[in-house]
Amino acid sequence: MSTDRSAEDLALEIVREKIFQRFYDELPYELTVVPVSCKSLRDGSMRVEHIIVVPHEGVKKIVVGSHGAALKHVGTSARMELQRMWGHKVHLILTVKVGK
Repeated sequence: MSTDRSAEDLALEIVREKIFQRFYDELPYELTVVPVSCKSLRDGSMRVEHIIVVPHEGVKKIVVGSHGAALKHVGTSARMELQRMWGHKVHLILTVKVGK
């Protein structure tokens, strides 16, 4: 795939998209996805890390889900799309934190 957007911007947009697809009517649009890092590793894979900042603990529980299932669903679908687009393995790390 050819694009004029950076890998970090593209990863950020894919993660946001997957969050809003998964939680369409459940979440207020007050959550923010903050990029932490996006770098190539020696083995040719990419390591992408984002923090999902939510307004309060109740929203965090929704995003994480029971035993982390909701966050895993978002992470897996975003990782698979990034791997398909970039053509190599992606290590996607998502963390949910309550903002101030």
